[in-house]
Amino acid sequence: MTSRVPLGRLAAEFFVILVGVLLALAVDQWAERREQRELADEVLQALGAELGANLAQLDRRIAYHEEIRPTLDSLMALAESGARLRLLGENVLPQGMGFWLLRDTAWETALVTEAVRYFDLPVTTILSTTYSLQEGLQAREEAVTNGLLRPEVLGAPDHGGAAIFLAATFEDVLAGERELRSFVGAAIDAIRERLGGDVSLEPPIRISLAADAGG
Repeated sequence: MTSRVPLGRLAAEFFVILVGVLLALAVDQWAERREQRELADEVLQALGAELGANLAQLDRRIAYHEEIRPTLDSLMALAESGARLRLLGENVLPQGMGFWLLRDTAWETALVTEAVRYFDLPVTTILSTTYSLQEGLQAREEAVTNGLLRPEVLGAPDHGGAAIFLAATFEDVLAGERELRSFVGAAIDAIRERLGGDVSLEPPIRISLAADAGG
C-alpha cells in the first residue's frame, strides 16, 4: 500500500524552500547594491578630486585673462582707429593664450563604468551640466586658437584684425570660464553632501574598474 505524504508536511517543506530562495535573492541583491554604492562612492571621490583641480585651474585662468583683457581692449581700440599692430608677442600674451587644461578623465570613467547610474539624480544633473559646459568652453577656445594661428594671420604685416577678433572672443571665453567655475563649485558641494563629509581635492585618485557596472 502506497504511503502518502501529508499535505501539511508538503506545504511546510515548500514554504521552507521558498523562504530560503527569497533570502538568497535578498542577500544577492543587497550585495549587488553594496557593490554599486561602493563604485559610485569611489568614482564620486575621484570626481571631487578632478573638479577640485579644475577649480584651481579656472581660478588661474580667470585671473590671467582678466589681467590681459585691458591690453586686448586697448589694442582693439587702436586697430579700429586704423593703427598698424603686431599682436602676437610676449608683451601682449605673456603666458600665451592661457587655455590651460581642464580634466575630464574621472567623468569619462563614470560614463564608461556606468557608475553614473548609481548617483543620486541631483548629483548626476549637476555633474552632467558642469562637464557639458566645460566641453562647450573648450570648443570656444579651439575656435579662438584656430582663428589666430592660421598662416595668413601669423604672416600678415598688420594684426589689427586679429586684435579685434581676440578681444571680442576673449570676452566670450571669460564669461564661459566664470559660468563654469560656479557650476564646478556647486558640483563639488553636491558631491560632499552626497558622501556626507569632506572630499579630498588632491588628485589623482585611483578608480577601480573591477565592479560589475552592468548591474
